[in-house]
Amino acid sequence: MNDHRSVKVAVIPDCDVCQGMDAKVPAYADAKLCIGPWANVCKFHFDYYGCSLGLGRGQELVAVDAIQKGFGGDIAPDDENLKGEPLT
Repeated sequence: MNDHRSVKVAVIPDCDVCQGMDAKVPAYADAKLCIGPWANVCKFHFDYYGCSLGLGRGQELVAVDAIQKGFGGDIAPDDENLKGEPLT
């Protein structure tokens, strides 16, 4: 059963909040912020804004090396749990 606490991504994006301050920090989660919008946030901003994991709250971003697995592992190109930029 999927508890909606994590999501597989091909590439971990940078934290949207840190990007606004010209810093490149990998995001920990895609989460609903208490100030309104959803954002990719690092662990610091996840905790700072009081985010949590679960359906309607946020999902931890889990990198999957889709190219190395050749899509023959536990994900497929059309896997509904794979998010992020298309692989080229």
